[in-house]
Amino acid sequence: LLVYKNALTPFLVVECKSPQIPIQQKHGDQVFAYREILQSSYVLITNGITHICGKISPDKLDVQFIDYFPELNG
Repeated sequence: LLVYKNALTPFLVVECKSPQIPIQQKHGDQVFAYREILQSSYVLITNGITHICGKISPDKLDVQFIDYFPELNG
């Protein structure tokens, strides 16, 4: 799933899994591979029970895991 900030700017890449599938490192690797191509500001992995969200640093060298869902403002 991809959420755009505007018509040209990807905001959030989401990797969705079934509730029966526990989130694993390979799912993180997958969403970060998508993020690398799409250049989104945030990533989210969810199985509907567990949610892991990360904010990408402005220099794109680090990720800060956050305990909230990012807001899409203006």
